[in-house]
Amino acid sequence: MADEGDVGEGHDTDVARRSEPSPGHPDDEPHSERVERAARLLSASFSYHGPMPPPQMLAGYEKVLPGAADRIVRMAEREQEEHLYRQRLTVENAVARSRDGQRFALAIALAVLLVSAVLILMGHEVAGTILGSVDLVSLAAVFITGKITSRRQKLEQTRLLAKIAREVDDDEAEDD
Repeated sequence: MADEGDVGEGHDTDVARRSEPSPGHPDDEPHSERVERAARLLSASFSYHGPMPPPQMLAGYEKVLPGAADRIVRMAEREQEEHLYRQRLTVENAVARSRDGQRFALAIALAVLLVSAVLILMGHEVAGTILGSVDLVSLAAVFITGKITSRRQKLEQTRLLAKIAREVDDDEAEDD
């Protein structure tokens, strides 16, 4: 009979062990931590890039809520149109500021040259010549540095675009 008691006790112990979660078991975690962990797992598996979800996900939305796919597509189109409109406004404003700056610079340069000419005509040849020369040299310097800055900006933009293209290629290679 001792053998039967041993078996029974062993059996009871096994049941007790199974009913108590072992250390590190998911049931040891509070409910909020389990939910947070599950949410992290789900969000990692359903991530995508761009304004539109992948076709499978779009079809899933459509299945759950008829018309949802069309609404999502229209939303993405409106967002794209708004983005392009804002970009166009930004470019137009930059062009207008540049044009206004050039006009004011021309007006100032002509005014200084006029003052220089008046000084020369009034007998102040040295002061008029110096003022006119400084004005012309300043104008030339602005145009030259503007060209250099423009070239630097173009070079920097080219480098940035090349970097972005490499990152996109790397992302596509990872996706494959």
